[in-house]
Amino acid sequence: MLDLCRVIEGHGDRVAYTYFDKSRNLHDLTYGELGRLIKETAAGLDKIGLAGKRIAIIGETSVEWVASYMAILASGGGAIPMDKELEISQIGAFLEDVEATAIIYSASCRSSRRLSLCRGFFSVILITFSQSSSMSSSSK
Repeated sequence: MLDLCRVIEGHGDRVAYTYFDKSRNLHDLTYGELGRLIKETAAGLDKIGLAGKRIAIIGETSVEWVASYMAILASGGGAIPMDKELEISQIGAFLEDVEATAIIYSASCRSSRRLSLCRGFFSVILITFSQSSSMSSSSK
Protein backbone atom coordinates (compact mmCIF):
# COMPACT_ATOMS: atom_id res chain seq x y z
CA MET A 1 0.00 0.00 0.00
CA LEU A 2 2.66 2.48 0.94
CA ASP A 3 4.49 2.20 -2.38
CA LEU A 4 1.43 3.11 -4.45
CA CYS A 5 0.53 5.99 -2.17
CA ARG A 6 4.13 7.19 -2.04
CA VAL A 7 4.25 7.34 -5.84
CA ILE A 8 0.91 9.16 -6.02
CA GLU A 9 1.79 11.61 -3.24
CA GLY A 10 5.17 12.19 -4.90
CA HIS A 11 3.39 14.28 -7.51
CA GLY A 12 2.38 16.67 -4.72
CA ASP A 13 0.36 19.69 -5.75
CA ARG A 14 -0.15 18.66 -9.37
CA VAL A 15 -3.80 18.11 -10.28
CA ALA A 16 -4.83 14.46 -10.32
CA TYR A 17 -8.56 14.80 -10.74
CA THR A 18 -10.96 17.60 -11.67
CA TYR A 19 -14.62 17.20 -10.77
CA PHE A 20 -17.94 18.96 -10.28
CA ASP A 21 -19.60 19.09 -6.87
CA LYS A 22 -23.39 18.82 -6.41
CA SER A 23 -23.76 22.55 -7.13
CA ARG A 24 -21.84 22.11 -10.40
CA ASN A 25 -18.79 24.01 -9.08
CA LEU A 26 -15.50 22.76 -10.51
CA HIS A 27 -12.83 21.50 -8.06
CA ASP A 28 -9.31 20.13 -8.38
CA LEU A 29 -7.91 17.30 -6.28
CA THR A 30 -4.13 17.16 -6.08
CA TYR A 31 -2.09 13.98 -6.10
CA GLY A 32 -1.13 14.68 -2.49
CA GLU A 33 -4.78 14.92 -1.47
CA LEU A 34 -5.65 11.81 -3.49
CA GLY A 35 -2.82 9.87 -1.87
CA ARG A 36 -4.03 10.82 1.60
CA LEU A 37 -7.61 9.88 0.71
CA ILE A 38 -6.46 6.51 -0.61
CA LYS A 39 -4.46 5.83 2.57
CA GLU A 40 -7.40 6.80 4.80
CA THR A 41 -9.77 4.59 2.83
CA ALA A 42 -7.31 1.67 2.80
CA ALA A 43 -6.86 2.04 6.57
CA GLY A 44 -10.64 1.93 6.97
CA LEU A 45 -10.82 -1.25 4.90
CA ASP A 46 -8.07 -2.77 7.03
CA LYS A 47 -9.82 -1.75 10.25
CA ILE A 48 -12.99 -3.67 9.30
CA GLY A 49 -11.05 -6.70 8.06
CA LEU A 50 -11.34 -6.13 4.31
CA ALA A 51 -7.69 -5.60 3.39
CA GLY A 52 -6.72 -8.12 0.72
CA LYS A 53 -10.33 -9.05 -0.09
CA ARG A 54 -12.33 -8.92 -3.32
CA ILE A 55 -14.58 -5.87 -3.14
CA ALA A 56 -17.16 -4.71 -5.67
CA ILE A 57 -17.61 -0.98 -6.33
CA ILE A 58 -20.93 0.38 -7.58
CA GLY A 59 -21.58 4.06 -8.20
CA GLU A 60 -21.11 7.03 -10.45
CA THR A 61 -17.62 8.20 -11.30
CA SER A 62 -16.42 10.38 -8.42
CA VAL A 63 -13.40 11.18 -6.28
CA GLU A 64 -14.68 8.64 -3.77
CA TRP A 65 -15.03 5.95 -6.43
CA VAL A 66 -11.45 6.51 -7.61
CA ALA A 67 -10.12 6.56 -4.04
CA SER A 68 -12.05 3.39 -3.15
CA TYR A 69 -10.77 1.57 -6.23
CA MET A 70 -7.18 2.58 -5.56
CA ALA A 71 -7.48 1.83 -1.81
CA ILE A 72 -8.67 -1.70 -2.53
CA LEU A 73 -5.63 -2.26 -4.77
CA ALA A 74 -3.29 -0.55 -2.31
CA SER A 75 -4.51 -2.84 0.49
CA GLY A 76 -3.74 -5.93 -1.61
CA GLY A 77 -7.32 -6.64 -2.62
CA GLY A 78 -9.14 -7.06 -5.88
CA ALA A 79 -11.38 -4.23 -7.07
CA ILE A 80 -14.46 -5.29 -9.02
CA PRO A 81 -16.12 -2.34 -10.78
CA MET A 82 -19.82 -2.93 -11.46
CA ASP A 83 -22.48 -1.06 -13.43
CA LYS A 84 -24.79 0.81 -11.07
CA GLU A 85 -27.72 0.15 -13.42
CA LEU A 86 -27.63 -3.65 -12.99
CA GLU A 87 -30.68 -5.40 -11.58
CA ILE A 88 -30.40 -6.98 -8.12
CA SER A 89 -30.44 -10.48 -9.64
CA GLN A 90 -27.54 -9.56 -11.93
CA ILE A 91 -25.60 -8.04 -9.05
CA GLY A 92 -26.17 -11.20 -7.01
CA ALA A 93 -25.08 -13.55 -9.76
CA PHE A 94 -22.01 -11.49 -10.48
CA LEU A 95 -21.02 -11.25 -6.79
CA GLU A 96 -21.39 -15.00 -6.44
CA ASP A 97 -19.20 -15.63 -9.48
CA VAL A 98 -16.40 -13.34 -8.32
CA GLU A 99 -16.73 -14.29 -4.63
CA ALA A 100 -16.83 -10.66 -3.47
CA THR A 101 -16.62 -10.08 0.26
CA ALA A 102 -18.05 -6.56 0.23
CA ILE A 103 -19.71 -3.90 -1.90
CA ILE A 104 -18.69 -0.26 -1.75
CA TYR A 105 -21.44 1.87 -3.22
CA SER A 106 -22.30 5.52 -3.59
CA ALA A 107 -24.92 7.36 -1.58
CA SER A 108 -27.01 7.77 -4.74
CA CYS A 109 -27.17 3.99 -5.11
CA ARG A 110 -28.15 3.68 -1.46
CA SER A 111 -30.94 6.21 -1.87
CA SER A 112 -32.37 4.18 -4.73
CA ARG A 113 -32.87 1.37 -2.18
CA ARG A 114 -31.81 -1.14 -4.83
CA LEU A 115 -28.61 -2.07 -3.04
CA SER A 116 -30.17 -2.03 0.40
CA LEU A 117 -32.02 -5.12 -0.80
CA CYS A 118 -28.65 -6.88 -1.08
CA ARG A 119 -28.45 -7.05 2.69
CA GLY A 120 -31.20 -9.64 2.72
CA PHE A 121 -29.92 -11.77 -0.13
CA PHE A 122 -26.15 -11.78 -0.11
CA SER A 123 -23.56 -12.57 2.50
CA VAL A 124 -21.53 -9.42 1.93
CA ILE A 125 -20.62 -6.29 3.83
CA LEU A 126 -22.15 -3.09 2.44
CA ILE A 127 -20.05 0.08 2.61
CA THR A 128 -21.30 3.49 1.51
CA PHE A 129 -19.06 6.32 0.36
CA SER A 130 -20.35 9.86 0.37
CA GLN A 131 -19.19 13.26 -0.81
CA SER A 132 -17.53 13.81 2.57
CA SER A 133 -15.41 10.71 1.85
CA SER A 134 -16.50 9.11 5.08
CA MET A 135 -17.35 5.46 4.87
CA SER A 136 -19.90 3.54 6.89
CA SER A 137 -20.45 -0.16 6.87
CA SER A 138 -23.07 -2.67 7.78
CA SER A 139 -23.26 -6.39 7.37
CA LYS A 140 -26.08 -8.82 6.78
